[in-house]
Amino acid sequence: MRRAYFLILVVFGISTATFAHVLPSDSQTLQALLIEVRELLQGLLSSLARVQSAQILLSRCKPNKRQVLRAFHRLNDARLRLADAQTHQKDVRNNLKRLEGALSAEENTVRQKELREMINHSKSELEDSTD
Repeated sequence: MRRAYFLILVVFGISTATFAHVLPSDSQTLQALLIEVRELLQGLLSSLARVQSAQILLSRCKPNKRQVLRAFHRLNDARLRLADAQTHQKDVRNNLKRLEGALSAEENTVRQKELREMINHSKSELEDSTD
């Protein structure tokens, strides 16, 4: 963008200096300079149009960026909850195996009844956590 402004400044500076030294009979050179200035102006205008289009596109991308960030945070939260749930399930399974081992080794019927209740409770907790 600065280059374009600099180029216009140079062209107008050169053309102003040239006009001071141009003889009225040198109209072809003057015409060529005028054509070149018009072409530079067209190039500048098309560059400005592209810059405006890029700015519009960037402004449209900002809301999308916010939505992507929100979705990313929700995804991370869901992953954390999943990891917690998997850890909990693993702990319940380990506890269930421990209780079943203790039940098979237990000879006291009252204690066996307590262990069966704890096993049933662990099984229902495991089912609830898988849902």
